[in-house]
Amino acid sequence: MVADDLIALAGTAGRTLLPQAQHIAAQRRAEEIASHVDQPAVLTGLGLSCAVTTPDRWRLALSSAVRARSREQVARAVDRSLQGPA
Repeated sequence: MVADDLIALAGTAGRTLLPQAQHIAAQRRAEEIASHVDQPAVLTGLGLSCAVTTPDRWRLALSSAVRARSREQVARAVDRSLQGPA
């Protein structure tokens, strides 16, 4: 999956920039470990009151938080992913 994403990135940009490649790899890793992350603990730690969600939605939420640069941005990214359309 990561290799396919990197090939697509290289094809669209002409070359693969290291920060973009790192973000792609980090997003895929977040998706891989999502099932091992304690949802209620993370949501509570971020100050979110969302109910525990489906595995697919949780993977998306963790992946979306990778590009965040602050705790507040992580909370917003996770909240948007969990509240968005199913």
